[in-house]
Amino acid sequence: MYEIFSFLYSVKISLFGFILSYLYGFLAVILSDYYDLPFNDILDWRKFSVIVKERDVYQLKQILKDISDIEFIKLHKNLMQVQKHFQWNSPPIKYDAFHMVMYDLWLRHHVIKY
Repeated sequence: MYEIFSFLYSVKISLFGFILSYLYGFLAVILSDYYDLPFNDILDWRKFSVIVKERDVYQLKQILKDISDIEFIKLHKNLMQVQKHFQWNSPPIKYDAFHMVMYDLWLRHHVIKY
């Protein structure tokens, strides 16, 4: 019924492993209240991952069981659409991780003081 979920608990797992799980098609369950997710001002993480507050960790099993098949399929389809944004290519191709980082830096350029 469900594919394996990858878990991200605060910053205790390497971001590389987390992104790698997305590239393999695993949905993420993010257990954190204040984790700053990559490209969070560009991507809506709620559309392709399950975000759970740390205080709800004891209900995690029930939260995952309550995800309907239709909702799970929708999350997985959205994940397949955003996968390309986490992939590095050499040379870079349109909308890959390189371009996402450059765009994210451009969005923040007015905040950076030189």
